Amino acid sequence: ELVRRGWRGSGCIHVLVMRSPWQSDRFGARHIMKRALIRVLMKRHNICPTLLRGIGQLDVRGVPSCPDPVKWSPNLARTNELKRHLDARRTWFGIFGGMSPRKNVTLFARALLMSGRSDIGLMLAGSWPEKEAYRLDLAVRNLTSSGIPVVTYDHYLDEETFDSAVAAVDYVVIANDGPDSSGVALKGLAAGVHLLIAGSQDLDVISIEAPVVNCKLNLEEIATTVRRLFKPGPTSAIRLPGPNDFAEAICGTCLGQTGGPSSARA
Repeated sequence: ELVRRGWRGSGCIHVLVMRSPWQSDRFGARHIMKRALIRVLMKRHNICPTLLRGIGQLDVRGVPSCPDPVKWSPNLARTNELKRHLDARRTWFGIFGGMSPRKNVTLFARALLMSGRSDIGLMLAGSWPEKEAYRLDLAVRNLTSSGIPVVTYDHYLDEETFDSAVAAVDYVVIANDGPDSSGVALKGLAAGVHLLIAGSQDLDVISIEAPVVNCKLNLEEIATTVRRLFKPGPTSAIRLPGPNDFAEAICGTCLGQTGGPSSARA
């Protein structure tokens, strides 16, 4: 009904498009249809389709957009406390969030072993699914028996602790082939931490001037990359849009409309 007649009530309705069909890696009939639908909605009364714009993504001419917000709330004292468990002489890599197969923890652990380095360490911060616990535990034991320490927080972390852990390592590791920007990668940029991205995802992050190292998602490539990465010097945090930037932008797209906005997602 909204597509045919628009919105006849008070205010306007925002349709938040979570995944832009204009991204360079998105073709096919489904994305063409989604683009057409957005164009149709833009012509309807009091309907405002708005693209969620990832970091590094360009605006689409004529289509309203708002920045994908990054909520960043570390605690400096908590970060320093976590760092006390990390040998400062080592280069520390961190994998964060639920340790599902998509995170490729065991692949990365094998790459650390293959790198031949003895001055590195790994932090795993996030819950371990029951089905993955045996494989993860085996990967940890293989690393520690080879002289590579692993610091684990194998449970749910509240947002402050999660962000503080991200800020404690030298490299945040993103090792998957998903097409969309990783929230963990964005938190790493907000912390001023270097990123190691293995795979073709996070092209939006790679496209900006950020401390990012990218390689293919395979054992040999990751091992080679790790072999040449040493403890980085301090880097500046990148200012990323937060919830207030998102709210201001999405409200601004409805200027000229009457009343307050409603919202929907697509």
